[in-house]
Amino acid sequence: MCGFVVAYGENLEKKLNFKKFLNAANLVKHRGPDFDKHQRSNNFFLYHSRLSIVDLDKRSNQPFHSQNGRYILIYNGEIYNYLDIKKKLSHKYNFKTSSDTEVLLAAYIEWGKDVLKHIDGMFSFIVIDKKEKIVFFARDLFGQKPLYYKINKNFILFSSEIKPLLKLSDKKEINYSEIENYLAFNFYSHNKNTFFKSIHQIKPGHYGIYENKKIKLLNYSSFSNFQKNFKTKSKIFNSNQLISILTKSSKEHLMGDVNVGLAVSSGLDSLSLLALLKNTTLSEKLSECFTLDYGKDFSEFSEARKLVSKFGMKTNKVTYSHKEMIRDFEKLINFNEAPIGGVMHLGMSKLCKYARQKGIKVLFNGTGLDEVLLGYESSIRLYKSRSSSTERDLTLIDGSKINIGKILKKKRAKTNNFYLDNLALDLLLISKLPKNLHMLDRASMMHSVEMRSPYVNKDIFNYFLNLKFKDFFEKNLSKLPLRESLNKIFPKFNWYTQKKYIQTPQNNWMRKKESKEFFGDIVVSQNKFDQKLFSKKEVVNYWDKFLKNKLKSGLPIWQYTNIYFIEKLKLD
Repeated sequence: MCGFVVAYGENLEKKLNFKKFLNAANLVKHRGPDFDKHQRSNNFFLYHSRLSIVDLDKRSNQPFHSQNGRYILIYNGEIYNYLDIKKKLSHKYNFKTSSDTEVLLAAYIEWGKDVLKHIDGMFSFIVIDKKEKIVFFARDLFGQKPLYYKINKNFILFSSEIKPLLKLSDKKEINYSEIENYLAFNFYSHNKNTFFKSIHQIKPGHYGIYENKKIKLLNYSSFSNFQKNFKTKSKIFNSNQLISILTKSSKEHLMGDVNVGLAVSSGLDSLSLLALLKNTTLSEKLSECFTLDYGKDFSEFSEARKLVSKFGMKTNKVTYSHKEMIRDFEKLINFNEAPIGGVMHLGMSKLCKYARQKGIKVLFNGTGLDEVLLGYESSIRLYKSRSSSTERDLTLIDGSKINIGKILKKKRAKTNNFYLDNLALDLLLISKLPKNLHMLDRASMMHSVEMRSPYVNKDIFNYFLNLKFKDFFEKNLSKLPLRESLNKIFPKFNWYTQKKYIQTPQNNWMRKKESKEFFGDIVVSQNKFDQKLFSKKEVVNYWDKFLKNKLKSGLPIWQYTNIYFIEKLKLD
């Protein structure tokens, strides 16, 4: 896991100051504190910071050059099937390292753009072909690893994060259209846009080529096929087949030369992942578990500790308080480069920090199941009611709905959506997973921890997307195929308990004395975005009613505060 910044263009040294480039590149050093290196030529500037996980030797440091010197690889991520690919190519290449980095470059040299058909993992990478004077770049299928770019007149910039690109820009200009989208629907990271004009991301499942000052972007994702043929699902559920797929992904994610940890709650997603990890031949690599605790009224630690013990593990308690929420708010937005998702996001950042202090570089989590198995309560209600709408309601975990439109100046826009039969794709590609993966990457990498999500896997998603959604539910139980499969592996554990929708203390904390001052000062302040986005009178009115418990949710105020700090994003 790493961070990088790349600039490419003919006679680059005449167009971009190298010292300025390095100053900006240092902003991603936290992503890889084990080693960093820069390189320059007339046509490119390169910076890479490494978090050493696979082949810890310095021989695998980057930028990584091909043996003939023609190609240079800059890479962030993990190729989980790299050993299989290495075996295929071993008769052609004399590998000098035991890293997935060298395998990835050899695979690109062998297959070109078709390398994307062979590799399975989370990644963003750039290959410079010095002979042909082209840059090839790609991002993994689900966008687990970030890749941003900025096109200048005579060169292109790439980065693992946004701030270096902003620092190399003439000005920081807010993308209000994307902010409106976030305010209306509470999602982001699903398209090429960021919250800053001129800074774009390579979309998940896309690759591109930069040649002769022109960029070409292409989609290699197969999920568009599901959109076209969604109602032809005919696969019959087979628990043994699903166990095989789940176990394979869990084992592959354990690759590397360091021990790993697991963020675990009392819920099915993380506990099922714990069971699957313990069921692999590499289970000894899982050395620590960590559970978030939000205090007396919002704690699931005791339950999690009891359940985790049934798998022969202990879990560390990571306590998070409302005072920490206020203290960390601006800092996490600065690392996230986008709105933070809530108290859970803030707490996860502390959990990652604690794990790093315990010597854990790789942390597992159960992200992905709620999206593909319709595990969100709002998704279950929507599917069972068979009702859909071209406008999205922001429905909270307690069932209440937010009327955000009243405090926004513009009417809520219509949006293309998949609902009902395409609901899972909506969750996977638009409304949930992209934002969640973005936040997980930033919350973990700000503490130099690699976050892995074994359920975010194309074979798992392909399998579930071909089943009939009606088979996922029975009375008040969801995710039935997973429960049945796990019951075969660990029959002594009760996998059929009803899901508990545990509400975070966010609304309660926002009403506490210190929070009233923090959020209240921002609500009444004069902000330049007010005229563009909000009816200030309604914002103040909403805050007043929320404090008096006349409104359940503080989400609109949370969003307003996020925008306040995004406007003031610090480039240091």
